Amino acid sequence: MEYTAALTDEQITTIEQEMAEKRKKITLLRSPIKTLSLFFLVLFEGAKKATSYTITHPVFLLGAVPFIILYLLLKNYDADLVQPVETAAEFVVWWFGLGVLSSVGLGTGMHTGLLFLFPHILKVCLAASACNSIDFLSYADMWFRHHPTTFVCLSEIPADSIGYTPIDFFFGDLSFFHLFLKVSLPCIVWGAGTAVGEIPPYWISRAARLAGKRNEEFEEIMASRSSSSSSDPQSSSSQGETTSQWNIVARMKEWMIDFLQRHGFWGVLLMSAYPNMAFDLCGICCGHFLMPFWTFFGATFIGKALIKANMQGAFFITLFSERYLQTFVDFIDRLIPDSMEPCLITTGKACHHHLYQLLTQAKAEFHTQAARQQNEDPNAPPPPTSFLKTAWSWIVILLI
Repeated sequence: MEYTAALTDEQITTIEQEMAEKRKKITLLRSPIKTLSLFFLVLFEGAKKATSYTITHPVFLLGAVPFIILYLLLKNYDADLVQPVETAAEFVVWWFGLGVLSSVGLGTGMHTGLLFLFPHILKVCLAASACNSIDFLSYADMWFRHHPTTFVCLSEIPADSIGYTPIDFFFGDLSFFHLFLKVSLPCIVWGAGTAVGEIPPYWISRAARLAGKRNEEFEEIMASRSSSSSSDPQSSSSQGETTSQWNIVARMKEWMIDFLQRHGFWGVLLMSAYPNMAFDLCGICCGHFLMPFWTFFGATFIGKALIKANMQGAFFITLFSERYLQTFVDFIDRLIPDSMEPCLITTGKACHHHLYQLLTQAKAEFHTQAARQQNEDPNAPPPPTSFLKTAWSWIVILLI
């Protein structure tokens, strides 16, 4: 048998391009059976590897297995002993899962902060205003766990009517710091979930780089960077004019790549410390540059869970509390003249007047609901919900 010579780099590149073109043709519309079979094959292999890695990891064998055994023994002995653990686990899974749903999916994630976290902060602020303290339960504000005594002042409910062992541990007088402590734990757990949701873009880009696959988007950006920095003044001016006129997104991508290459950990930390809609690109860049995982995830966790989420919590406490909102409005009024206020120009009233009106309506609804819950029997079945509320709940479930 006659063997051919080794393939050259050009031939290998040609073969890779041909295989890439063939993979592009494998779509759900063109080849549904083949696409679904490959999807489930990869899903099965990934699940098998993840399961094998988990059950053989020392942390699972030395930490999780003894904890599960102890939990089952205590639950069999006295279920009330493990009820706080179960409530805490539900709390973590709820807010952590919502955080993951918010950031996973390359920009197609669910806005769980707007749907769940920020309304939770509003309820905490309204309950604190009604109780004139933070002496109320709030950690049971979850689907399938919400209790009638949630957000009701502890001085107004008998201790034996709570019906479960609460895990709240922040109580005290009404102050900004105490309000911040009351909402900080849900914010941090939710922020940790958003940090974990940024891992898939990083791993996909890193795996593609290690496998030697081409990244067409990076090649286009690098080509535009090299063209703009070319020694040919006519070429560079033409490319720069084109980029500045219509391809602003490409310029932002170039800046982000340069910034991450220069600053590494601190660059990722800065990018994740504010509501950055393009942070998926940051994860893709870090994976492409083979940044160590713990460098990327550590910076992302600190930025999203410890800085951004807590800043959002402090902002919405200020927004949803009349006393702190008035202080904030007075500060803004000193900086911005009335001639530049958009609400005053369009409606004739300042923006904070509209916000005060919304807060007053929310307070009235909150007090009405709290009074109705206080007169309810905790063991009674929940009242029937409206059709619109039920339909919206199912829409949210389908989105999840």
